[in-house]
Amino acid sequence: MTTNPSNTPSLLAGRETVLALPLRAERVIEDILAAGREAFDRARGTAGSSIGYRVENGTALIPVMGSLVSQGIFPAGRYGVTSYETLRSDLRAAAVDPAVSRIALMIDSPGGAVSGVDATAAAIRAARQAKPVVAYVQGVGASAAYWLASQADEIVATPLAEVGSIGVVMAHVDVSRAIEKAGMKITMLYSGTRKVDGNPYQSLPDDVRDRMTKELDALRAVFAREVAQGRGIDVGAVLATEARTYIGGDALKKGLVDRIGYLDKDMQDKVPAKRRPNRMNLASIDREREDDYKRGYAQGLREGVIGERARIKAIVCSDAADGRKSLAWYYAFETSMAADAVLAILNHAPREAAAPQRRQLLGVGAVGSADTCSPWADIVDEENRRLAKSNPKARI
Repeated sequence: MTTNPSNTPSLLAGRETVLALPLRAERVIEDILAAGREAFDRARGTAGSSIGYRVENGTALIPVMGSLVSQGIFPAGRYGVTSYETLRSDLRAAAVDPAVSRIALMIDSPGGAVSGVDATAAAIRAARQAKPVVAYVQGVGASAAYWLASQADEIVATPLAEVGSIGVVMAHVDVSRAIEKAGMKITMLYSGTRKVDGNPYQSLPDDVRDRMTKELDALRAVFAREVAQGRGIDVGAVLATEARTYIGGDALKKGLVDRIGYLDKDMQDKVPAKRRPNRMNLASIDREREDDYKRGYAQGLREGVIGERARIKAIVCSDAADGRKSLAWYYAFETSMAADAVLAILNHAPREAAAPQRRQLLGVGAVGSADTCSPWADIVDEENRRLAKSNPKARI
């Protein structure tokens, strides 16, 4: 994975370099590409059509070419990129197309953006409910492109195809010295202590580097789990690849592909495809998307509870809260301000004449657990008293 200047993680093979082309160079490249666009559409059989695939002998051929980006309605591969939005649209259309009996993903991509890859992987799994999906890696199927391939019924790679790169990369560009040499000075004005983390105008602080690295590790874990589930292999074996790529036979030995072959030969030989019940429709895709949303929502709630507990404890158990309990508890429970911001306020606030007890602030009698620095101790006491009314032995 690579990143753009705003530190957005992407799934690209590590050897790839992201370049910001000057406007003049972009125009030159655009002129060159323009000459071949009409021939490109004719070759794909999609000239004047909104469908991004062609059908040969009942097989929908869907290109997955170039860098993968989140959104865009341009045909796959035309500008050296393919959008997840286009891929999902093509998969949904091919899944319900009566002229299509199987779907072939024609992959030659180093990977791309994180945003959208999970939804597109889900769309591939949904399409498999109706028709077999085979991923043909014809050059490179790395990183995000391999994530998508791993969700197909089968992966077929050419002898020299390169697959893998199951990892994440992020680049931070520090332009502070260049700006200084140019006689300029950048002043960052912001609200929120983490708002400008990773900005290119200063060196990357160690704490920001550590946090970003943890985020990348978490993304890689999700990536590896999806590949392991799609391929039916152990997640430990996936992580053990350490994001390296494998060519042809080596990829086959690692279980990253199912066989070595060619799309053209399979089309000529009419290789029988796996048959699946044709129960695919747009409603089933929507249901899978809704299920993914519910799982993500539930996970978000769990993480939110953990994060909120940590925020509250960081406030009420801080040194800054000593002598300012009333104010600390107000900000902890009545606002959603970040702990760092609250501590800054508390450190400049006058101390109270007499620090009130937590239970007085909550309106709870001073009984139950000891007055430890747990923001939930009083709530647990109150719940125990409520349970005791109906069952004297009940306790949490």
